[in-house]
Amino acid sequence: MVTWYHVFCNLSICKLIVTMSIDSCNEFVCAIRNLHDSRVGAAISIENLRSSSVDRDAIQTDQTDRSRRGGNVRMEGQHEVHGDFKAVGGSLCLDFTNTASARDTGSPNERLHTYEELLTWGEVVGALPKEGIEALRREAAQRPAEAEEALRQALHLRETLFRIFLRVIEGAAPEPADLTYLNEAVAATYAHLRLEPGAPYYIWKWDESPGRLDRILWPVVHSAAELLTGGELERVRICDGEHCGWLFIDRSKNHSRRWCDMRDCGNVAKVRRYRRKHKMEASA
Repeated sequence: MVTWYHVFCNLSICKLIVTMSIDSCNEFVCAIRNLHDSRVGAAISIENLRSSSVDRDAIQTDQTDRSRRGGNVRMEGQHEVHGDFKAVGGSLCLDFTNTASARDTGSPNERLHTYEELLTWGEVVGALPKEGIEALRREAAQRPAEAEEALRQALHLRETLFRIFLRVIEGAAPEPADLTYLNEAVAATYAHLRLEPGAPYYIWKWDESPGRLDRILWPVVHSAAELLTGGELERVRICDGEHCGWLFIDRSKNHSRRWCDMRDCGNVAKVRRYRRKHKMEASA
């Protein structure tokens, strides 16, 4: 039902657009459309918007730049979170580092509080086949102490990878301790790889290794080794969003990607830019 309030709001917006320059008007419309598309809507004030194909039986070494989500939707920082996880990094190891954000605030947003959440992440991004995830879930229920240790290892690995890739972005060498740790993880991980006939080429597959709760981390380590030794390493970027810190591979044609996701950090930046520009025009 249309009320006088709706009429007033629509007339106010029309009056605002009429008084804008063409560039400001276009930017305003684009910002509103993006806000609608990302389903931020009226439930979140713009004032408060601030940051804080893989064969499942083979090894995942790369992903297309898209989200594969599960669970309920909520907002956390700048990111629209579905089941707490998004796959926008372009590589499994970068998606793994992106299970935390806002590391520069002293109070990071942590998404891996339990081993079960680690398995849920692996399921969402396709780190292991579904049956492999379910097997780990059953094992973890029987051995909770070992599951806690596997989670501790996962967090250590994640932060080590984040520091290494951050140094890559900065054009600096990693800390010797971090590189030593990763090399040890690579050596342990590759002991579980097997070559099997495929069509038309041989493929890498993991051995079964029943009972190894750290098995969820093997594809992550493999992905990191592949990225660090491949041609896309120079395209690894960190999101420009304030207090974001997510990593991604820039596969844009002109290598100009700045945001982890245009619907999140990119949209927030666009709205901020519009507000600053309109404020300057209004005060001129």
